[in-house]
Amino acid sequence: MKKFIKLELILLFIILTTSLLSCTDTSKKVTISNNTEYEILIEDNQVSELINKGKNFLSNKKYNEAKINFIRAISLNNENKDIYLQIKNLYLNSNRLDDAYYIIKIALLNNVDTENMNIILTEISSKLDVINISETVTQNSSYSLPNDINIDINNNKISLPIFWLNSKVDTSQLGTFKYEGINNEYGRKIEMEIVVTANKYTTEYGYIKNIYKQYDKLYADIDLVEYFTGDEAISEAIKDNSDEVDLDSIYFDGPYYKRNNSSKITTYELDTSFAYCEYYPGVYAPLDGPAMTRTEHRIIKYSEFLDQYKDTLISNPDKSYARISTKNNKIYAIYRNDFYFEWKDVDYEKKDQ
Repeated sequence: MKKFIKLELILLFIILTTSLLSCTDTSKKVTISNNTEYEILIEDNQVSELINKGKNFLSNKKYNEAKINFIRAISLNNENKDIYLQIKNLYLNSNRLDDAYYIIKIALLNNVDTENMNIILTEISSKLDVINISETVTQNSSYSLPNDINIDINNNKISLPIFWLNSKVDTSQLGTFKYEGINNEYGRKIEMEIVVTANKYTTEYGYIKNIYKQYDKLYADIDLVEYFTGDEAISEAIKDNSDEVDLDSIYFDGPYYKRNNSSKITTYELDTSFAYCEYYPGVYAPLDGPAMTRTEHRIIKYSEFLDQYKDTLISNPDKSYARISTKNNKIYAIYRNDFYFEWKDVDYEKKDQ
């Protein structure tokens, strides 16, 4: 009998213990569930509070403070697409298109509802102003479209890299041509207008006063003169009461006269295709006849001109007088000694052979 009573007590203890453990587990589960709901509620309240703060800052045009609060709201739950859309709408209502674009870009970076966000991004981009730029270039010149452009976005200077839909510029034809580019980071479209104009050639006469290099480019300071030929040379010399007309020029059909009433110095850049051409008398002695005088010439190209002729030209006033040929306001040729051929029309290398 005692054994039976003892056995009953043991069984009762086991049942009570099991029951207590079961109650403890159930209580624990309920507690965890309640905490999770509470935490979610706290998080939602924080998000709403931050968005409301951002909205107030936005209304007061405190844009940096607004953005800080909006980003904090996103960071609390960066997978919730409604947060992005709510902030985007606040920006659009305030006409802050760039900020709205920025928020949707963050959603895409976080892989949130990417298909829909891409559609929204395209819609916002279509409302942004197109950036228009222009450039004038000369025919057959080399020109490359810019890699980036500086623009003002929300009062901040930003350098935007540009992807051009067609990056090759053709300058062979005169006219106006358009090129389109985009910047995906800020949703900007860029349109560039390139005007191709004809090359402008001029001929001047004057004294070379200085030749120098600056920032890897060559420059020449020229004291320009007025230059007259033929009957005009005589009439202008008579006006000046001058007898400096060269009536015996063997290289021109008629006399020439130069006037220099101005001390103004004009500075030209030398084109990289530049050449200096100098003519001087030489002696030709054929085997079967008497010696005779003929005109010789020498050519100095751009890379050699500064080193070889600067000192000689400046120290010798007579030698510094020359004909100056320009292309688009850059000197492409200098001719000296009253015997002139257009450099572009004569292949001197072949003549020397």
